[in-house]
Parts: sequence; C-alpha cells; structure tokens
Amino acid sequence: MLLPCALFAQPPQDYTFAVVAPFTGPYAAYGEQILNGALEAKQAIMQAGGIRGKPLKIVQVDDACEVDKAKEIAMQLAKDNNIHAIIGHGCSTTTMATRDIYANVNKLMLVPTATYTEITHNSPRTLFRLCGRNDRQAQTISNFMIDKLNSKKIAILYLQDSYAKELADFVVENITALGQVPSLYQSIPKTETDFTMLVKKFKKLKIDVVFFAGFYPEVGKLADAMYASKIQVPLLSSEGIAIKAFLEAAGGKEAASAVMMSFEKDPRQFNDSQAVIASLMEKSKPYDGYTFYSYSAVETAAQAISATETTRGDILSRWLHQNTLKTVLGHRSFATNGDVNDANYVMYIWNHLGEYSEIQDPFKDQPRRS
Repeated sequence: MLLPCALFAQPPQDYTFAVVAPFTGPYAAYGEQILNGALEAKQAIMQAGGIRGKPLKIVQVDDACEVDKAKEIAMQLAKDNNIHAIIGHGCSTTTMATRDIYANVNKLMLVPTATYTEITHNSPRTLFRLCGRNDRQAQTISNFMIDKLNSKKIAILYLQDSYAKELADFVVENITALGQVPSLYQSIPKTETDFTMLVKKFKKLKIDVVFFAGFYPEVGKLADAMYASKIQVPLLSSEGIAIKAFLEAAGGKEAASAVMMSFEKDPRQFNDSQAVIASLMEKSKPYDGYTFYSYSAVETAAQAISATETTRGDILSRWLHQNTLKTVLGHRSFATNGDVNDANYVMYIWNHLGEYSEIQDPFKDQPRRS
C-alpha cells in the first residue's frame, strides 16, 4: 500500500486533532461531552508546554451520528495532512464505517466512546479504543439481573442500531446461559417518543425487570412513561444514559430516579481526575460519562507523538502497544487488537437529586418509584 508522501515529511509546526462526534441531531449531547473532555486535555497539555514545545489544536467536526455523513467527513480528514489524529467517532456505527478510511492513510484513530465489540475485530493497527466493549458490559448487566435482582420475567429492548442490537443480543445470550430466557424481546425505532402501549405490555406479561439497550433520548422517554404509569419494575440500561441529558429526556429527576445502568468504574472518583473536575466546574461544564475518556484519548495521542516525534500511525501504534500510559483514567495499556486492557464494568443508579453512583446493595439503593 502506498502512503501519502506528506505523512513522512518534517514534523509540523503545530499538531491538530479532529474531534469527530454528533454535535447536531438527537444525540448531540454526546458530542458536547466528548468535546469538553478533549478541550480540557488540550488546555492541560498547553499549560505543560504543548507537544514537544509545539501548540496543540482541537478541531470540532460534526457527523451527527449518521453513517453516510461520517464517511464523507472521514474521506476529507484522511486527505488533510494537517490533521494528525482522530478522536472519535462518537457513535459505534460511524466508528465502524470510518475506521478503514483512516487506516488506509496511516492516521491514528483514538475511540473514546464506541463500545460495539466488532470495532476491534480484525481492526486496523492504527485504531485504539479507550473504553470497554459490549460483550463485557453485557456480562455485568446479565449477572446483575439474575444474581442480584433475581429476575424471572425479563424484557429486553434494543434501539434499531447495531450497537444496541449487539448489546441486547449479548445480554440474551448471557441470561440464557444463566437459565433464563427473555419474556419479551423487542426493537425500538430511533427517536421513538410514545411508550404507552409498551408499558401496558409489561404489565400484561408481568415483567419484573426491563433492560433497554439504547441512547439517552429513547431510554429517557421510556423512564418517563414507566414513571407516569406507576409501574413498580426496575429499568436498566447501559453507558448510553451516563449523561445529564438523560434527565431532561426523562422529563425530570423524579422519573429518572432509580433507573440503573452499566458503566466502567467511575473516573470521577480517581485521584488523577480531581484537577480536571475542578477546571470543568470553574467553567460550569459537566463532567459525567465519557468526558474523561475523550480527555484520555487526547492524552494518549499527545504522549505517543511526543515520545516518537512523528505522526505516522504505524510508528505511533507500535509505541502504544509497547508502553503503559499514565492518563486521567489511571495507567492504561492496550491489547493486540487495540482494545484497552482492564475495562471493567459495574452497575450504577440514578437518584432523586439527578446524580448517579455505583450500586452497593441493589435493594437498599433502589428506592420505590411512586
């Protein structure tokens, strides 16, 4: 494969990372979260002197979580020799659709949020994932429902999206292995807003737990419908609702209260994240969900470029595979396929104050929804 000669040119006068995520459309809050983390990392790097003394720039690029648009953007960024690393894409579908485009021009791609397991299956050597995977979080969700909640009548819902379908299927596979089969398995259209009939179906089937693999707008609407109906059934989701926008989608803190979700160990509790939190608070910026993962992605790219004095993806990849990095998420290293090592999931619960925290005792921590 022939690579553009510009990739082998002299080091640039500054470094530019493209943050590609949805900044418009129904999932725009994810983009804001990703951008906040990236900009905070840039600020810290610049305060420390830049990358080998040279400035770091962050370019915001909107793919709206749409595959066709993401491909067009990726083709443009791939041709742009002034873009030295990709932070993104924000959604699993767009990440999967664009990974080879960047690899074909030897450009480093750091994935902070996309958990679709297939992304790192036969993936390019220049791709690295900073977050966990669907198969791993599905194990945590399944074990929680069966072992902790003792669920027998399980409803499995998934958004009509490859990420959500994969996660739901992993959960079905796992609960089946644990001796249960779903009483309801149903897809939900994207941007669905009316869940009235579905809640009635829960009641008719005597469902005792609902798992919805999806994003914050749709899961929020379901939480609102379940709250309005006064149904006493736990609602679980995944890392897609680890964002304050979920509260708005649910119609407020009360409807969101007691909703549970899977996510990795809370980076807000790490010592290395406290200075970042303080800086974000000064700016009145949120610091939940994947904020720290995009921060870590920028750190990772910057450390690799600084150590190797190049932006060539193959050299950066070799260095990343050989080294352990100190990041806001702690010490991180990568498996052969580009997945981050030690991405362990736990369960969280939203409370009536509009905050989420790790579940210690599922029965004590889960308030009754009246």
